[in-house]
Amino acid sequence: MNLTYEMLKQKASAIMLKLVDDYCNAPMRGQYSRLLGKYTTAKKDVLKEGLTNIKMLNELSNGMFDKNVVNFKDEDDVELPKMELNKE
Repeated sequence: MNLTYEMLKQKASAIMLKLVDDYCNAPMRGQYSRLLGKYTTAKKDVLKEGLTNIKMLNELSNGMFDKNVVNFKDEDDVELPKMELNKE
């Protein structure tokens, strides 16, 4: 099975949906869990992970197809940039 541009777009869309769900369910601040022995995942951690995955898909898409999967509308380094799936 070959990796296609459409597959990358579907994966980016799935990541965005998961990002929204996880972000809504995550606490504002991470709290230490004695049971797990570590801090729970906070909203900022969920956001950072989701954006990193989307940017990685963009890098992969640029290398293979010379176009982005997700277009970032904000050029500044903001916490949550405006983004949309590429319509090409």
